[in-house]
Amino acid sequence: MSEASAGDSISDLTDWLATPAQAIALLSFRSHSILQELMDTVIASLPHRPSHLVVYDPAHPGALAGTAAEIARQCMEFAATGSPFIFLRPVTGSPDEQEKQNCIDFWKNLNFQREALGSLPTQIILCLDETQRPYAYSYAKDLISWCAPRFNFPDLSPSHGPGLEAIPSSNKSTDSSDFSAAVLTWRTLYPTWASLIASGTPVTEAQAKQLLLPLMNASLEMGMISEALKLKKEARGVEFADKRLQAIWLRLCGDLELARGHLNAAFQYHQDALGIAENLAAHEPENAQWQRDLSVSHNRLGDIAYALGDLPAATKAYTTALEIAKNLVARDPQNTEWQRDLSVSHNKLGDIAVEQDDLPAAATAYSAAIEIRKTLAARDPENTRWQRDLSISYNNLGDIAVAQDDLPAAATAYSAGLEIAKTLAALDPQNTLWQRDLSISHNKLGDIAGEHGDLSVAAKAYATALEIAKTLAASELENTKWQRDLSVSHYRLAIIAEQAGDAAGAYAEYRRSHDILVALLAQGKHVSPQDMEILAMLKKKAGIE
Repeated sequence: MSEASAGDSISDLTDWLATPAQAIALLSFRSHSILQELMDTVIASLPHRPSHLVVYDPAHPGALAGTAAEIARQCMEFAATGSPFIFLRPVTGSPDEQEKQNCIDFWKNLNFQREALGSLPTQIILCLDETQRPYAYSYAKDLISWCAPRFNFPDLSPSHGPGLEAIPSSNKSTDSSDFSAAVLTWRTLYPTWASLIASGTPVTEAQAKQLLLPLMNASLEMGMISEALKLKKEARGVEFADKRLQAIWLRLCGDLELARGHLNAAFQYHQDALGIAENLAAHEPENAQWQRDLSVSHNRLGDIAYALGDLPAATKAYTTALEIAKNLVARDPQNTEWQRDLSVSHNKLGDIAVEQDDLPAAATAYSAAIEIRKTLAARDPENTRWQRDLSISYNNLGDIAVAQDDLPAAATAYSAGLEIAKTLAALDPQNTLWQRDLSISHNKLGDIAGEHGDLSVAAKAYATALEIAKTLAASELENTKWQRDLSVSHYRLAIIAEQAGDAAGAYAEYRRSHDILVALLAQGKHVSPQDMEILAMLKKKAGIE
């Protein structure tokens, strides 16, 4: 293979992966966190391409993917599933003196596998950090010489578009690991999209696939509802001949309407997406990606039913998604994305069981979810998505413990969730999803302190959560979830103030909580039946008829 010119941007990598080929590329990186975000961005940008991850550990060849020969065998199995691309990623950490020989042997053996790897009908991205690069270049020279193209990501700080002014830009000394995958996607792709829209040139399906879909997904991930709404308006007239891309677009539009509190519109978008997914899955039952799309659509409709308080419909949708996830995992137990999907389905059914006061069923579902998530998080501690999933599972188990009046167990679970949330929030202070998680964890521990009668500790936890909620709510008025979070924070502080005998303080907080819910109703946003009950109580507390 002749060496292609090196690439140093995400668009270079996604452009190369957009068309299936038979090749091994080399990707040099410095930060494992930035590599994870880069991988997430690439996968989100190429929704039509299946992808796989093989994590290798040269210092401990008996762990993870195993020996060089086992890695090659695993790549062969993945290559047989269609037209995927495969990331070969090293573990973090440097080998000690006793492990250096293991690294030498590993790369010598992987060098012997070059022809087997190079002959596979797939694109393999061999990722090398600064620890493994010297071994690979010294003991796998033939393999390295085969690698083309070559990508270099020692750092990444592209310029940003609208809506990201608060996020550190390249003129500040900030490690690239601080940027979430969604931010990387936005900063990388938005300038191209903005130029395209400004030119007045009609958006083609290919441009929509490469720009619109990942940007829409990124804006929703970051909670930038106004930006997502703007993208939707700019995309008027875009048509998708590819039915799967059309279904993805419908789901994104449904997610947007759900975030805005427009549940009827969200339901229609997701129902239309489900219809397409059902047709595709029925046409080709063996297509795993189409089966997964079907599972995602059922989960989304379950979310809407859950928000509307229709628990039987939500249960039916979630159970259907669970069965699909189980089948996919049985088909390929090594596929981490499908393992995660299975944990999500268990988690959602656990939420339903909690609402139905079926604590044993909830505990069973949550336990099934957390076992999967512990395994994934241990397999790749640098994967922030899996770490966040684990934090959520700890909070769920804490909720069960509270319902069972086991406050010590609840405090232990919530504290474990808080520690993960703190780590993620510190890694990227501008990641709104992680900041909201941190706020929720503080609120839950505040609840425990309140149950123990420690009002000062509860008030401190609630005040910390309130400050985060204020920042998020002020940054995006269209995000109904963040507005509701702010109302809930004021409500919690009102209860503490009332218990402490501070009538004036309690009244002020009750009134603030009330006014936010009333504003949401006035804007035509969905307010849950539970929140309507709280609103009725708030009117009495605030003396409002």
